[in-house]
Amino acid sequence: MTYQQKKQQQKRKASLKKGTGGGKARRKLVFEEPQPCPEETDLNDTLELEELLQLLKDGEDQPSARPSTPTDQRDTNTFGNGGSVETLRRAQNVVNARASTSFTPSIVGGEEPPPRQNTNDSGSDLFTGGFHTSLGENSTEVRLPLHDNVFITVGVFKDRPLISVRQFYSRAWDPTTLRPGKKGLSLTPAQWTTLKDLRIYEAVNDITFSALPPTTSVKQHMFNLGNLRYAVVELIDGQPSVGLWQYERRSSDTTTDDDHDLLRTEKGISLTLQQWQAVEGKKKAVDWIMSAVVNGKSPLDSEVLKGIQF
Repeated sequence: MTYQQKKQQQKRKASLKKGTGGGKARRKLVFEEPQPCPEETDLNDTLELEELLQLLKDGEDQPSARPSTPTDQRDTNTFGNGGSVETLRRAQNVVNARASTSFTPSIVGGEEPPPRQNTNDSGSDLFTGGFHTSLGENSTEVRLPLHDNVFITVGVFKDRPLISVRQFYSRAWDPTTLRPGKKGLSLTPAQWTTLKDLRIYEAVNDITFSALPPTTSVKQHMFNLGNLRYAVVELIDGQPSVGLWQYERRSSDTTTDDDHDLLRTEKGISLTLQQWQAVEGKKKAVDWIMSAVVNGKSPLDSEVLKGIQF
């Protein structure tokens, strides 16, 4: 080695010490080459869907003729096309992800049933056969649609059989999920039996024709369902309506039957004549489901659901 070569070698050693030791170094030499990480490779950016499908097809149809050993199977597991099992597995995941990623727009007022819906954090709602089925943490019920998001529901709430007439609502950011609203009233099986046997249409005709002449007040018909729950036939904005309302007494006297002593609460709902006609049409289905519930069956039992008729 010549004197000049020794000087150049000393300069290179001095520059390396400056890069790794104390003092200010202008640059740091890096000799380690980065190794590619297979887990961080994005197959979406490097392979098209057609190539992935072809890769999978070749891997399945062209097995390698090379004899495989336990070490080969564990480390490489190569197929005839040279692709590893790990690569094919990741390719399959990409294909499955692409195939499963789809968007179905909501159809408002369409004939197709809405998708599976979540009514709350612990329940689900499924539309099928012209009615909804709902399974929640404390309730299991069948929802029969009336009109304008109003349903008559039949089922069990905290092990108690109940029939409810209630309006549901949806939120702007989740239009397919129906949630029970405050407008509505729940009835026991006995109260439902009383309600369905009422002569509602006679009361509707009575208040309609009595309101034709100019009068200072419009009368209403109240039918006691029990436990201060009433069915009320009245005119609202000139149109007949059938309401289901919870009342409370003005006085502490619980023996009086005077209707003037009753005060209507905010607990209840008013149905249009069209919605009440829908209730009339659902009587047979309500009786069928409730009879099964009273006899210990779940309202979501397949036999019960198949027997629902309108």
